[in-house]
Amino acid sequence: MRHSSEAFHDSDIVNRTPCHPETRKDILSAIEAWAIDASSGPGFWMFGMAGTGKSTIAISVCRMLKDKDVLAATFFCSRQIPECNNYRLIIPTLSYQLARFSKTFARSLKGILTSDPDIVIKTPGVQIEKLLIEPWKAVITAAQMGIYHPVLVLDALDECQDIAKVLQPLVSAISKDQLQGLKFFITSRPQPKIQAESKPYSASGMKEFILHNVAEDIVQKDISVYLQKELEHISPTEEQLCILTNLSQQLFIYAATVVRFVKEADGMSRQRTRLHDCIENAAHMMDLKALYVKILDDAIPTKIEKEMKDDLNILYTIVSVGRPLTCKTIAELLQPEVEVETVSELIKKLNAVFYQAEQDGPILIFHKSFYDFLSSYKDSRYKYNAVTQHESLTFSCFQIMEKLCFNICDLPSSFIKDDDVPGFKDKVSKKIPETLNYCCQFWTDHFEIGQTDQLFQKVQKILIEKGIYWLEAMSLLKSLPRCSKMLDAILKTSSNNADHSSIERIVSYLQNLIKQFINGNVYGMTPHLYLSIMPFWKNGVGCKPQLRRGIKVINRVINWLPETTVTVNVSASVHSVQYSPMGDKIGTGSDDNTVKIWDVRTGSQIGEPLQGHDKPVSSVAFSPDGTRITLRIWDAQTGAQIDVPLQGHDGWVSSVAFSSDGTRIVSGSHDKTLRIWDARTGAQIGVPLQGHDSWVRSVAFSPDGTSIVSGSDDNTVRIWHARPANQISVPLQGHDSLVTSVAESLPNPIHRYQSIIPYDGKLFLVMLCLLTDLLLQICIGLYLRMVGSSFLISFHLLFGFPLPCAKFHGLPRPSASFQVRDSPNSY
Repeated sequence: MRHSSEAFHDSDIVNRTPCHPETRKDILSAIEAWAIDASSGPGFWMFGMAGTGKSTIAISVCRMLKDKDVLAATFFCSRQIPECNNYRLIIPTLSYQLARFSKTFARSLKGILTSDPDIVIKTPGVQIEKLLIEPWKAVITAAQMGIYHPVLVLDALDECQDIAKVLQPLVSAISKDQLQGLKFFITSRPQPKIQAESKPYSASGMKEFILHNVAEDIVQKDISVYLQKELEHISPTEEQLCILTNLSQQLFIYAATVVRFVKEADGMSRQRTRLHDCIENAAHMMDLKALYVKILDDAIPTKIEKEMKDDLNILYTIVSVGRPLTCKTIAELLQPEVEVETVSELIKKLNAVFYQAEQDGPILIFHKSFYDFLSSYKDSRYKYNAVTQHESLTFSCFQIMEKLCFNICDLPSSFIKDDDVPGFKDKVSKKIPETLNYCCQFWTDHFEIGQTDQLFQKVQKILIEKGIYWLEAMSLLKSLPRCSKMLDAILKTSSNNADHSSIERIVSYLQNLIKQFINGNVYGMTPHLYLSIMPFWKNGVGCKPQLRRGIKVINRVINWLPETTVTVNVSASVHSVQYSPMGDKIGTGSDDNTVKIWDVRTGSQIGEPLQGHDKPVSSVAFSPDGTRITLRIWDAQTGAQIDVPLQGHDGWVSSVAFSSDGTRIVSGSHDKTLRIWDARTGAQIGVPLQGHDSWVRSVAFSPDGTSIVSGSDDNTVRIWHARPANQISVPLQGHDSLVTSVAESLPNPIHRYQSIIPYDGKLFLVMLCLLTDLLLQICIGLYLRMVGSSFLISFHLLFGFPLPCAKFHGLPRPSASFQVRDSPNSY
């Protein structure tokens, strides 16, 4: 029977190597557990992108299963070897090896081949029926199964031509339990056709494993071990290993390429030199450069200039866009020169560097080294000019944004919120499809790189003619806060251009319009951008549309400038508000058990809520350098939790504060104690500070970090030595009610939002009363009623619990909100 011996896992035609013994331990253990567990399901399908080490893992699995005498058959596909990419040979090769594994199977197969020797050249469906299912029934009938089920390994199915012709009947047979007792370990890239064929298999209990979704730190740990073991004979430094590991990211192929390149040199001296060169010239991608050139040469024609130009334009667009886009959107950005079919065909040819998780899904670049290769490649054939490409994409965005118009989604009424409009999401996706959506959100990214004099002139025109329609679209897309940052980028980019003053003026007016809309009570009701916001907005640059009908403002009773105020709308009661040291962010602790970070300029939330707490967060504090937030310690930039929670209190933690050098954290709790923590390790320093007779509401370090002040529900203030931790003198008594906030004086007040007038440089205590604050709110509210204005009155929260927010003049009360003013004089 014809078969492919080159496809055997141990064939010497291809140099297939296993994983290093010290790497991939967790993955291999999981596969072994599945293989030896009879009840674990018929298959283990491992998807992984190019270079993630699928075939290396498959070889290790084969050797492991062979040692346990359960490896029944293998087929390793390869596009380079004809007999390893011929789908017609897969089933005959598996059947041939099963015959060598089981004598009963072999006797049955011999009889089948004797009666029909031409089965090998028939369709895969017939092959599976005659070469696998029928002879395997004989094994089941003879009850010759051992304690472990035999395993068949199929590797790199994506490298086999027309693999779907085999997968469809094979998956069907497995799903129908026609190969009961056989297990299949399969690897492939996550190509849409292959994933589509695997879906019925999933229903039969197949285990799926996404190799490129393994946590990066786990993969990099394995890569580091691999590099260390492979290069230990030339004694690489820790720094060299760290650099190579980081460059590899999640690609074992990168690390393996470096190892091969280094070991090819004669003698350890030259090998060390090559290792040094790899690190010094890593940006040029070393051997990967040649690999990428070969991939492009095979995919892009050079004989027909028009086709080559179109393909390169597609290629450069994919690596230039701000987010992964579908073939359809790429084509629309390049119309009329390029059709969707042209993009799709090129992606198929370039699946070594691009991939789509779904057939019509966005195109992704698997590894950033491909972009680095294009950016640094000097040959004119594939030389990527970023400025030219981004300039072209900016013009494409402007052309597509010409479709923006008044009430683009045909919203029927201004009386209801956008989200309450029936079929709102469908309206938005239909009227602002992916291409227009992308252009609205990313045109400034391309403008920043592709800036030319012609673009600067065009951007003025697009902002005046389409700027307000653009804000409308961004509001419908829930992306309006981004507009401020996008306009800031325009100002920064145009700072050295002759048209800067004109652009700056247009941007300034649009920024004010954005602030008025975001801070207004009608934010989230897009029609009110025209009905309620624009009448109060000074359109000093002639932005379209020029409203002829609607509200006309004759005079303002109060000269309130909305552009100086930013409103932050939160979804739960706020217990604590804290500015970052630079004043550009705000941290809040809320009743919803989360910490959130906000942009002071726009009022928009930065990143996702920081989750992990099991109860409401009553206090937040930034470290002096602004990079961390406590009491669980979070990275203020990424939102990732650093280390483990600081645990030790027996009650609710009501207040936290960093020392001025950022090395210590003090916390006050309802358990009546203060505790000091090492901010780097999370370990408690010394014993709890005891003395208060009730809840500790507020704590603070002195500017020099030598003392701590605390306020409590026992009506006292206490001062403590920070090193060593003990109370200084007697409690400061005199308050008739609970002390909710304390602070130490600053020799030179530097925090503009929290500065307090010093009193002879001595300790200055702040005590705010709920009753006094409530009376203040009522008085201001009555005044505003008298002058006929509607304002939201809200206060910077200094308490360990939320203060009520008041809304006057009959407007509905929001769930929670607070305001930030740009000028410190506003407080």
